[in-house]
Amino acid sequence: MEAMAPHGRRRAPGVAQELFESGHRFDFFQAMRLLRRLRPEAPVRLRSSGDMAFPPSDIVQVKPPARPGEAPELTVAFLGLGGVQGPLPRPFAQQLRDRTRAGDTGLRDFLDIFHHRLLSLLYQGRVLRRVWLEPGPPEAHAVARYLYAWMGLGTRGTRGRLEVEDRMLLRYAGLLAHRPVSLEALRALISDALSVGVRPRAPQGAWLPLEAEQWTRLGLTGGNQRLGQDAVLGTRAWLEQAGVELELGPLSWRRYVELLPGSRGLGTLRSLTRFALGPGLEVRLVLSVRAAEIPAQPLSAPSGPRLGWTSWLRASPGRQGVQTVALAPHHLAAHEEGP
Repeated sequence: MEAMAPHGRRRAPGVAQELFESGHRFDFFQAMRLLRRLRPEAPVRLRSSGDMAFPPSDIVQVKPPARPGEAPELTVAFLGLGGVQGPLPRPFAQQLRDRTRAGDTGLRDFLDIFHHRLLSLLYQGRVLRRVWLEPGPPEAHAVARYLYAWMGLGTRGTRGRLEVEDRMLLRYAGLLAHRPVSLEALRALISDALSVGVRPRAPQGAWLPLEAEQWTRLGLTGGNQRLGQDAVLGTRAWLEQAGVELELGPLSWRRYVELLPGSRGLGTLRSLTRFALGPGLEVRLVLSVRAAEIPAQPLSAPSGPRLGWTSWLRASPGRQGVQTVALAPHHLAAHEEGP
């Protein structure tokens, strides 16, 4: 943890060196977090100064380990049993100070047993409610387990199945805990994951096919013939809220190609929409690409033009506005069925 300095300049001290040399400049919780990161396997010995003077800072000093294998020592000026702010009677506190100055540290060491416990509980209580104090990654914190459970990822078997890192969803736990999710939650989630502009539109109606046993057949051997109950005209039904439409863009040409069928970007989008909306809603995708960025697509190109996706007829050399491409709902279905 030592900062690099340009040639000819003084090297800046590392964080660990500054902590041990100028511990009074650090906050108690910040110092504890740094010590735990420096030596995760070693404990920290916590003491209270017991001084009768008004403390100018929370931390008196931070001492590095005297020998290999020993714990660093952190001395604070608060939450002590003795001293100017302690609960012990003043004569007893003065006696404690005088004996310590004379080299008799037995009583001080005895009280430090309780100081260590009190300060440890103070830090552990703060860490429990503040994720940033935990030295490990945020997704390993106890709070993250609660957030995963709210989103439906409470067990390990449900994690690691999306095409984005699970930790990316933690910031949206409050939005994803309510199903079905709102359009604003869906917009924020996709925009953050893909770094593109998203405009959702809902509801979007669609014709849904009926199963053969739901068709109305006339005659003695027919079925579903009761008007107003189960009789239907045709083999499909209109559902007003069958799905949503997502328009992404305006996109650069490179980003647009990354979201076409068969690309990893579309797989990420499919994974997020299925997780957020479930399999029951259709998702129609509209991609808008800046027309000025569309390159020429010669037939002899190695990748080859994709009619309707990467190649269009144009009447003039220049292009204005955007070119939009609508993808069929099955491209964002749980299992893609084809081009």
